[in-house]
Amino acid sequence: MYKKVLGLVLGALLTAGLATGCGSSSDNSGGGGGGGGGSKGSIKVAGLFTLTPQAFGNDAVKMARQVFDDQNAAGGIGGRKIEYLSGDDTANPTQAAQLARKFVGQGAVAMVGTVSFVDCGTNHGYYEKQGIASIVGIGADPFCFTTPNVVPVNIGPFTSVTADLYYATKFLDDKKICIFLAPTPGSKDAQDAAVDRWTKLTGQKPVVMDDSLPLTESNFTPYLLRAKNAGCDAIFRNGSDTTGLSILKAARNQGMQDVDFLFDASSYTAQLAKSASPLGMRVYLASEFEPYTETQGANADWIATAERGRINETAFTQGAYVSAKWLIEVLRSIKGDITRQSVLAAMKAGKPYNNPMVGSPLVMGDAKAHAPNQAIKMVSIKNGNWEVENKEFFTLPQG
Repeated sequence: MYKKVLGLVLGALLTAGLATGCGSSSDNSGGGGGGGGGSKGSIKVAGLFTLTPQAFGNDAVKMARQVFDDQNAAGGIGGRKIEYLSGDDTANPTQAAQLARKFVGQGAVAMVGTVSFVDCGTNHGYYEKQGIASIVGIGADPFCFTTPNVVPVNIGPFTSVTADLYYATKFLDDKKICIFLAPTPGSKDAQDAAVDRWTKLTGQKPVVMDDSLPLTESNFTPYLLRAKNAGCDAIFRNGSDTTGLSILKAARNQGMQDVDFLFDASSYTAQLAKSASPLGMRVYLASEFEPYTETQGANADWIATAERGRINETAFTQGAYVSAKWLIEVLRSIKGDITRQSVLAAMKAGKPYNNPMVGSPLVMGDAKAHAPNQAIKMVSIKNGNWEVENKEFFTLPQG
């Protein structure tokens, strides 16, 4: 899901945007006193989306808006309509900072549905200073999971690492696992911590661990030969679906059809399943929600919502759907004025939100960091499609 441009934009984030994102006194958005909202007029909420230079959040913004449109058609919140403010941050920290301040200044009582490469890293400090909660649809950088006012509904790229490795150990009975990681700027420590968590959970250590790969590495053969010489029966590599396909083609040339290949959610695309299937390789990854290829049961209302809005059915839109639905439940629970302070207080009260598309109860609470989604379903490539390996969610143990 997280395309190759992530490395470039996170580089810009860390070199140019973190100073902006610390919530300095340079904002003129109305401060923390007004709080937006109230008891009259529309209820304004907002989301940031990376729409250009790459369409990371296009479908997600449509989904969040459709969920709120549906709620408005059903009477809104106590008769008040939800007004959804959104903007393209262009994967630029400065633009992301400006949009956040604009929306808070316009009276947004919460940020919701965000699918952005740069929002969490740029704005988490500002959100904390302003006392506004952000329910992120798809968290892609470490700050989405490690800051007090931001809570993602997806498991994220770091828990995905632990989940893949844990599944390989416990369910595929892999004994020798090679790990090749391409860290984006700012993510190396989080990735390494994800591997360490797997080790603590299973007692297993990687036979080969290399966390210095270029994100856009085009020649994976030398790494495959290292894994082959080490006798690895499973290989983990993060990256996009095009990276995954290149790896599988190179591995087939090396006669490695008996190896389990573990990818992260970046590779969970129909294109990879179709293109890789003829290669006859064994490919697994962790789905962050009910696998989006499943058309029954838990996904039914999300699919119906997508059809009403003529929206593509992807994991991006699942995240936007779940986050918007969560906020609606929070808004319904508030007695009295709906302001950013009352929304944040309701979130920090810690009432769990349950959605059948998510295997874990979603809760914010008053912790300093939030990663509530710890449940996965594994999928594998079979006959040109992604097929679900475990019909029930399993939750990663604490540790």
